[in-house]
Amino acid sequence: MKLKIIDIIRWELLRHKSFNDFAPTDEDDILTLSYVTDSAARTNLYSAYKHLYEEKQLDIEQKIKSIGNYIRYANQFAEKTEAKTDTKNPISVHEVVGDLVVSGVDATYIMKLGIEYLPWLCNSVGEHAKKRAEDKRYWSMILCSPYIDRSQVHNAHEFLPFDWDKEGGATKKEVSDKDLKIAKFLFGKNKK
Repeated sequence: MKLKIIDIIRWELLRHKSFNDFAPTDEDDILTLSYVTDSAARTNLYSAYKHLYEEKQLDIEQKIKSIGNYIRYANQFAEKTEAKTDTKNPISVHEVVGDLVVSGVDATYIMKLGIEYLPWLCNSVGEHAKKRAEDKRYWSMILCSPYIDRSQVHNAHEFLPFDWDKEGGATKKEVSDKDLKIAKFLFGKNKK
């Protein structure tokens, strides 16, 4: 049993809370998760599904064990980090997915993924956005270079500092020969 991102989004919409607040001891949380992962149940409303469960006409124990096994399986791929989380307003999976879709990731692709792929996808999109912003900053500095006081601004990080520059310092990368040739051409310094 694979717990897909679309199932998590449906759960959040039915429960009106973030999946971060999922409680395995809360019967409604478990029943809702069982409902959104049951393809046969999609022909009925959640209220009918819940009524069948309360009338003891629905056995979901095996399904819950399967979901629990999948969550344990997915957790082994999670990065163990001490991320700062806002306990009052936790981020919902549907908000993250919305941001990813706006960033250009195909919605159909995201919905079919298992929940364990979401952090990886978010990190990749974040790194891509960071690289694009740094490239734009670099080219903006080159375009503005005739008007910049070089005694005040020595590099692109000083020209337009980003939050990640302040936190971890500017990341130093080795400059390739190709980059040096481009820079020499742009700045007219063709002498070695």
